[in-house]
Amino acid sequence: MARIKHQEGRIEERGKRVKKWYGHYWAYVKCPVTGKILRKHKLVVLGLKSQMPKWEAKDKLKTIIDSELGVAQTSLRPDPKTTFRWFVENRYLPMKAGRWCKATEITTIKLIRSYLFSAFGELSLGAIESFSLQLYLNKLAERGYSHSLVSQCHSQLALIMRMAHKMHFIADNPADADDLMMPKTKAIEKPTATWEQIMAVLDNIEHPRDKCLYAVGSFCLLRSAEVFGLLWGSYRGDHFAVSSVAYRGVLYRDQTKTKASRHPVPIPDEIQTYIAAWNAVSPDTSPGALMFPRDWRGIYKENKPPRPFESDKFFVRKIHPVAKRLEIPTSVVCFRCTRRTGSTDLQTFGSLKDNQTIMRHANANTTLGTYVQPIPGSARAALNQRTSAVFGARKVPAKE
Repeated sequence: MARIKHQEGRIEERGKRVKKWYGHYWAYVKCPVTGKILRKHKLVVLGLKSQMPKWEAKDKLKTIIDSELGVAQTSLRPDPKTTFRWFVENRYLPMKAGRWCKATEITTIKLIRSYLFSAFGELSLGAIESFSLQLYLNKLAERGYSHSLVSQCHSQLALIMRMAHKMHFIADNPADADDLMMPKTKAIEKPTATWEQIMAVLDNIEHPRDKCLYAVGSFCLLRSAEVFGLLWGSYRGDHFAVSSVAYRGVLYRDQTKTKASRHPVPIPDEIQTYIAAWNAVSPDTSPGALMFPRDWRGIYKENKPPRPFESDKFFVRKIHPVAKRLEIPTSVVCFRCTRRTGSTDLQTFGSLKDNQTIMRHANANTTLGTYVQPIPGSARAALNQRTSAVFGARKVPAKE
């Protein structure tokens, strides 16, 4: 590693018809896998020989060496030939996973391993270009993948390459916001349920636990993982204090999606009636017990700890049969749809700040952009009201 700071490099001219100055120098990198120090040859184009004298080419090469091999070189940059897979598994995920809730961690790791590793896993970080990243996203969109999946792949690629750049694995970020664009994808359907559909399903659910669970999810506008992770200790009379979530039948205590998720969740007066009815017959209402345990009769007989429902299985087994009997589309009875419906309805029952507070979004743009849907006829009615008000302000000419 001698003379890292003092190398001057060398220049040469190349080209048959158009002569160019090329610069050569050495960079020292540290292999993150073996820990060995490696010497890497670097080649840079300095400019046209016809437009740049030799002394100017030497000065330019010296400037490049000083910037590339200055303070950063003394700390030994990681080897840019490190594979995408190794970097994600040994740097990106360990640093990011601690900030994600369990559901986000599981789905993100599955996405990366299923889609990104197949395309870039064995490539070295230094060999990944903006063109290859953009081409991959474009192919996903062309193959008809959903906007959500393409958007998540876009976000993860941008985050991974940005971290690789910040940690000096690569000199330039190929996934820069100006270079990597989100392609056009097929339109997303965001259905909402009618009030009649919500009440028809609720009135036809027989089990008090299932009726209460569906009522809480539909009218308190909780996220699905929050509903199934509710504890009796979270119930505070007129509001919920969300402290746990359930994902794929596993309860994660003292974990929430965001800090804003811990804000109090108001409980409408009518819904407290359903909670009281379930509380009266629930086998365990201690503060640490699940409000909506799965198979509550069997688990207590076998003396096993209660487990939460898996969201998909609950709807398929308990709610979809009711919806099909009533000839209601199953796509409008899930909690994602009822949460979207509630946020849309709140446009006419409160302010945007009220809507954001109830949804517990840190940013109002999430409430407006993701959940709130247009109300049929609402825009026309608002425009008519405004036009009538303007016309009503017209001054009547005085009679002579």
